[in-house]
Amino acid sequence: MSRTSFFNTFKEIHNQTPLEFFNNKKLERSYNMIFTKQLSVKEVMSNLNYSNSSKF
Repeated sequence: MSRTSFFNTFKEIHNQTPLEFFNNKKLERSYNMIFTKQLSVKEVMSNLNYSNSSKF
């Protein structure tokens, strides 16, 4: 499968690009870490490999 074909198929199925999908999953994980595990924002950033708080 070509890269273009993969991206088009992925977008048809998920209604978003792979990067948007990945970022949304990271945001879901961060939300869960903050509100269910009671972790601090710094801990969440560290767990999800965010090096810059502005990117988070």
